[in-house]
Amino acid sequence: MKEVLEKVMTGYSFRTKVKHDASGDLAVIQMKDLEEHYQKIGNQMTMISSSEVPSKYYLQKGDVLFIAKGANNYALVFNGDYRAVATSAFFVLRPSRTQLIPEYLAWFINQNSTQRFLEEKRSGTYIPSVNKKTLMSINLKCPSIEKQKQIAQIVQLSKKEQQIYSRLKESKKLILDTLLQNAIN
Repeated sequence: MKEVLEKVMTGYSFRTKVKHDASGDLAVIQMKDLEEHYQKIGNQMTMISSSEVPSKYYLQKGDVLFIAKGANNYALVFNGDYRAVATSAFFVLRPSRTQLIPEYLAWFINQNSTQRFLEEKRSGTYIPSVNKKTLMSINLKCPSIEKQKQIAQIVQLSKKEQQIYSRLKESKKLILDTLLQNAIN
């Protein structure tokens, strides 16, 4: 996998608890900020001053964040239009754009077969983790850029379908509850 990545690094290791600074200009992405089964970054991140973190740790649009610590070792793409840094719970993977689409890489890592591989290889009993060597040993199948784009588009459409289905389900429940409440009033 290393040959199709420009950069692989751990997130920034904060020495103390990250404290919110309302005037901060750098978002800190932590595990608690992930939503939708670890596939989306929420919008309530802790902000800090950018002077606290070396710029080499700043995320770039298209970086893939891999959750290295814990039992859920998923990947997601950072597409924010803001300055941000990931904590050391993540590996930051920067794909070589001529060879690898970020959305494809995240999708591939999140596949059941890759997840089983990671589960077998992770270490630690209290807080399991995936080390860099294990991450780099994933047998990444890298089809043409066009095929990767097609897969990424299908994945995106599938996520939209799930969101629509979820909203429809909530709306249906609300309508049914309202009708039943009206029936007893």
